[in-house]
Amino acid sequence: MPTDSALQALSILRNGNVFQWYAIPLFALAVYVYAVEIERQNWSMLFAGLAFWGMDWFNEIWNGLVFHFTNYAPVWGAPGGTAYLILIGYLPFFLVSFWVYDMQNIRRQAITVTAILCIDIIGLIVFLGI
Repeated sequence: MPTDSALQALSILRNGNVFQWYAIPLFALAVYVYAVEIERQNWSMLFAGLAFWGMDWFNEIWNGLVFHFTNYAPVWGAPGGTAYLILIGYLPFFLVSFWVYDMQNIRRQAITVTAILCIDIIGLIVFLGI
């Protein structure tokens, strides 16, 4: 049986009433930064950002699987109101982003980011029906 905090977090996960509008300008800023980096052809920064995003997806998939299979609680969750409910636990993302950014060539960065995103896609396809 899920914990009270897990049930509370689950009840607000797709509730539009807890949406905070400050998330929109932050998203617009992120899109602008990506556009600037693409224009400058700073591929290392672009791939580091994509690695960060891919690791976030990976982290959220396995956290959801833990909650699903244990039916008790996710490894982390936010039962209170927040616009960043799905964005908790960033240290592994930063480490992978720095690792990708510091790679010596663009080809290796592209291969690593593609592998991360492919693992995410496979995880979504395999576990989407659960």
